[in-house]
Amino acid sequence: MSIGQLVRRTLGSKWFPRVGRYYRSIFVDLKKVAKFMSKEIPENAHILDIGGGDGELLTHLMAMRNDISATMIDLNINIGNSIPAKFKNRVNLLPGTDIDKYLETDLRKPNCIVISDVIHHIPPSDRKEFFKKLYDLIKKTKALILIKDVEPGHYISGLGYLSDRYISGDKNASLVSKAQVISMSENIFGNITAKETDLFIEDNPNYLLSIMADWK
Repeated sequence: MSIGQLVRRTLGSKWFPRVGRYYRSIFVDLKKVAKFMSKEIPENAHILDIGGGDGELLTHLMAMRNDISATMIDLNINIGNSIPAKFKNRVNLLPGTDIDKYLETDLRKPNCIVISDVIHHIPPSDRKEFFKKLYDLIKKTKALILIKDVEPGHYISGLGYLSDRYISGDKNASLVSKAQVISMSENIFGNITAKETDLFIEDNPNYLLSIMADWK
């Protein structure tokens, strides 16, 4: 059992989210992430949140944009616990679901895909396959992709890495740079338009990339 799992069990469902929210704020300001994502998300968009976890980021987005809806998929079976009741009619939660399973559903397909702090949890040897699955998805949807992750080389990045490895217990955690994400996207998607938002300026070392494949 990881330290994080032990703390979750000890604090219970009432107190763990509150403590977890404070702990997370050491590494990232999710309100700032949502602010910059909100500027990129198309009007009346349906979002696919891949690996959305407790749904705190999605909650911030829902509060900022009353025109959007979302589907969240995650390999975990316990997801969306931070989403308040007032937003749940705008969110489909699909626990234990990967991209392949999602594509088999008849749910509304997205025009915007959000991937926040997911890629650095994927082992480097498996990232190419993940981007291939993303390509299968965007071929069908022509969706904009918003990728939030953490740039290596900053003390906060290092602390986050140690937290992932030794508190969360994720032995596969490995930081991924903006340049690496863009390179993988180009290699798998072909021609792309990649834009770096100002999140990195406001909440360094967190970055947010807006990526659109060129379908012409």
